[in-house]
Amino acid sequence: MIVLAVDFGTRRLGLALGNTELRTAVPLPPLRRRDLAHDVDCLKRLQKEYDVESLLFGRPSNMDGTPGRMQAAAENFANHLRKQLELPLDWQDERLTSVAADELLSDREPDPFKRKALLDSVAAMLFLNDFLESQ
Repeated sequence: MIVLAVDFGTRRLGLALGNTELRTAVPLPPLRRRDLAHDVDCLKRLQKEYDVESLLFGRPSNMDGTPGRMQAAAENFANHLRKQLELPLDWQDERLTSVAADELLSDREPDPFKRKALLDSVAAMLFLNDFLESQ
């Protein structure tokens, strides 16, 4: 099964694709957000292009496990997307994935502007990897 992972943000969506059989994940270019209709349309195109069968969203929680400041917005967006794409939706803890993504990218991309552009999608890939390993 092909899973599309989404790292929700107000300015961009970090995206990654995973294969549950191969247990592999790869980052995709992040999606710069405009409005809800544009975002959904772009994700519908990805669904068709890659035969996506499931959605995975990172759950933005505080370090103590309580809901993070972005959790309600992420849940609203995820539920709207689930209905529009007619796909099952799962959630994965995303705590510290941005930190891990920054560490991973700092070794490979010295330019901080390029690193920032990739950060959300690498974070999505990392929590997707965690999800695939738990399956």
